[in-house]
Amino acid sequence: MTFDNGAGWKPDPANPKLERYWDGSAWTELTQNAPRKAANGGGTRVALWGVVVVLVAAGGAVAWFIGRGGHDVAQAEADLVTKAPEQANTAAMTVDAHTLAVDVQTAVLDGDGALPTVAFANGSYLVTGADGAVQTVRASEGVTQAGITGTSQTDFCVWIMGQGGATVHASAGGSAASGGC
Repeated sequence: MTFDNGAGWKPDPANPKLERYWDGSAWTELTQNAPRKAANGGGTRVALWGVVVVLVAAGGAVAWFIGRGGHDVAQAEADLVTKAPEQANTAAMTVDAHTLAVDVQTAVLDGDGALPTVAFANGSYLVTGADGAVQTVRASEGVTQAGITGTSQTDFCVWIMGQGGATVHASAGGSAASGGC
C-alpha cells in the first residue's frame, strides 16, 4: 500500500487500533495507539448537555434557596431592630415595677401604714410617703408614666408605661407582669 500524500501518522493497514508512521515513501516500525472514536458520534455532546442542564437547574435551586433565606435573614434583622428594643424595654420596666413594689412596701412600713404616691418625673420614679419623705429611683430608658392604685399595703398595684404604650405592673405580693393593673 502506498500513499501519495506526505509523511505523518496514518492508520496502520494491519491493525485498525494503531497508527503507523509513514515517512513519505515507506512504513516505519514506529506505531502509536489510534485516537478513540465515539461509538455514537453525538453521545458525548448529548451527555455534556445533560450535565449542563442539571448544573443550571441545581444552580437555580441554590439561588432560589439563598435568595429566600436571605429574605428571611433580612426580615429577622429588621425584627431585631424594631422589636428587640421594645422587648428589652418591657423587661427593664418589669424589673422597675418589682423594685417600685418593694419601695412602696418600705414607705408603708416607714410611715403610718398609708400608701405612698408614685410618680414619674425627669427620668426617675418618685415614691412619696405619707410623711412627705421622697425616695427617688432611676427609671429605665423609655418610661413615660408611672403610678399606683390600691387601698392598703396588702392591696396595691404599681404600674409603668413606656414609649409605644407598653405597660407593666407589680402587685403587693411582688409579682410583676406585662399589662396594666
